[in-house]
Amino acid sequence: MEYVAMLLILLVCHVYEGYVSATVRYYVSKPLATWSRNGNYIYAGLNKLHEEATILQNTCDPVLSSIQLRHISLHQFNDAYECLSGNELVEAYILKITTYPSLSIENNVRNELDEEITSLVCRADNVLAPITLTWFVNEQRESDELFSETNDHSVTSTFSFNQFGNATTVKCQVNGSHIKPASVTYNYHMSTSGKNFFILVVLIRN
Repeated sequence: MEYVAMLLILLVCHVYEGYVSATVRYYVSKPLATWSRNGNYIYAGLNKLHEEATILQNTCDPVLSSIQLRHISLHQFNDAYECLSGNELVEAYILKITTYPSLSIENNVRNELDEEITSLVCRADNVLAPITLTWFVNEQRESDELFSETNDHSVTSTFSFNQFGNATTVKCQVNGSHIKPASVTYNYHMSTSGKNFFILVVLIRN
């Protein structure tokens, strides 16, 4: 798709006392501003070219270029937007997103050789890779797991441990360059009646 500046020549004739004079006026139209996403044109001026285009307003000018988007999803992460004036590239942008993870944890307690072993599964949703998931037991770092990719913006990790005394605190923490740090805590307690119970706490740090 190409947009070319148009040259309009207007001939104005004047008749005055039998004499004819002519004035030639030149009008050069401003090149049409277009926006593309990942190489596909989505807007030309105010005309929407793609059904999924979400631009609210835009300017494409060598002095000031801006674009306003709506309905942003994690699937648009790293999308490339380009602003062109006619055939000339004015500005290029890469869409960056920072997310707030959603954490959950599940437990599975089993007995083996008179030892009580707990397996915890930590799931982090709404995340972008790369992401590091870290396990802590009673505030001591036990393991780190690096995820270079996600499964539909979700990751899971399993951690097994022996119960230490009557109370154990296990924390699952996630960090990444495109997410807000967050953690979920599993508090295990042995009651005097011999029945186990746990408390789940989810924290997201700003």
